[in-house]
Formats: sequence, structure tokens, C-alpha cells
Amino acid sequence: MASQTQLNLRGKDPTTLEVTLMDALSLSVGRLSVEDLVDMFALGEAEGLPKGLTRDLDVFARRIENEVADLPDGGELRETVIALQDLPTGHVSERFRALLKREADRETRAKAERALLSGLIDAYEGTTPEAFPIGAGKGPRTVKTEQTPPPSSLKADKPKAAKKTRAKKAPARSARAVVVDDPEQTKWLRVTVMDRLSGYSEAGLNEIVLIAGIRHAARERYPRLLPGDIQKVLKELKESGQLRQVATRWSLPGRW
Repeated sequence: MASQTQLNLRGKDPTTLEVTLMDALSLSVGRLSVEDLVDMFALGEAEGLPKGLTRDLDVFARRIENEVADLPDGGELRETVIALQDLPTGHVSERFRALLKREADRETRAKAERALLSGLIDAYEGTTPEAFPIGAGKGPRTVKTEQTPPPSSLKADKPKAAKKTRAKKAPARSARAVVVDDPEQTKWLRVTVMDRLSGYSEAGLNEIVLIAGIRHAARERYPRLLPGDIQKVLKELKESGQLRQVATRWSLPGRW
């Protein structure tokens, strides 16, 4: 199996997981590391995830199950099984174990492959899959709460000072919020949006996650890309019938 840069999914919060998995959910068996493949199956059985991500992981798992069934003996299949031997047994979910069991029982498999798979399944005997660790995420709201000024002394001169501070910051915020009218950037955004949503199920993708993923992909090409630039393109694609929006989720037409 071709090795990929580790996604390091364990311990990440749900929002970070959605952003991290945007591209990985559409990858084939050969383009995922064994660690990531096993973790994505285990994550699909975890609790506390957004419903859309759980559905996408289920679609991903079903696709991988079909791909593995189509793999010929030797080569990629054998490399995957050998690599699995180095992973902690607790990381391997019930669904992934069932996948291996089906392949070990498949009569069309070569004896060598079936023996290798059976040996791996025997190693899992008596072990229980661990609950996938999901982080609580970052805590920006806690920081804001700690910085809230105490309502102790409210003198007449203090509101005036606050108004002056707000007046100075307002122009800077307005300047940063200007949406850039760049034809090349808009063209790139249109293609990127359609490409990313094409790999998702009928649940679509949350707007916050979609925007975060696109800004991450554009960090070198368009480092000053704003959420407003992406939202403008989303609105245009929706008005032209190329995208569909339900609440805060976006999808290609015909997926809902």
C-alpha cells in the first residue's frame, strides 16, 4: 500500500477532523496509509461526531470494502495485511475486523492470502477495539470569558474611553472585510468548490468546514483569501443552479 503523510486523526476535535478528512474521504485504498485507513474505520464507529461526517465515513467504509474485495491476491493486499501486523490490536475496529474476516473466508482467494488473513484475525482474538479518542477542541470562548472586564466601577468617563477604542478599530475591520474582485481567483474558487463537494455524500458539507478547507488549500496561492470571497462564489453557484444549500450545508444538485 502506498504510504501517505500521516493525518494523525487521533485526539482531534470534530471540526478539525472534518477539515482534515475533506480530501482523504475520496482516496482509494492504495493512496491511504494503513494507519489512516484503520483510524477512519474506527472513527466511523465513534460517538459525538457531526451526523454528516458519520454518514460520509460510512460511505467511505462501504467503498473501501468493495475495493478490498476487488484487490487481486498478492501485491497491495499482502502489503496491507503485513502492515496491519504492526498496529496495536485495539486500534482495529469491529467493522475493519469483519472486512478482514470476509476476505479470509473468500474461497476465490489464494491459500497464501487466506492463511495470512486468518493469522491476523487470530491475533485479534480475545482483544477489544478501543474507543476512538476525540478531542474537545480548542477553547477560544473560555479565553474570552476570562478577559471579560468585571462590572465593578462604572464611571462616566469609562464609556467614553470604550467608544474611542471601538472607533479606532472599526475602520481596520472594514478594510480587511473587503471582498477581492479577481477573475482568476474566482475561477479557481469555482473549480475548487465543485471539486471538493463532488466527493461527498447526500449530506453535503458544512459551510464552516468547506470554507476552512478551501482557505487551507489556497494558503500559498491566495494567502489573503477571505471567507467572504468564498461565500460570494458559493452564492453565485447556488443562483446558477450548480450548488444546493440546505441550512448551513452545501451539496451538488441531486444529492438530496
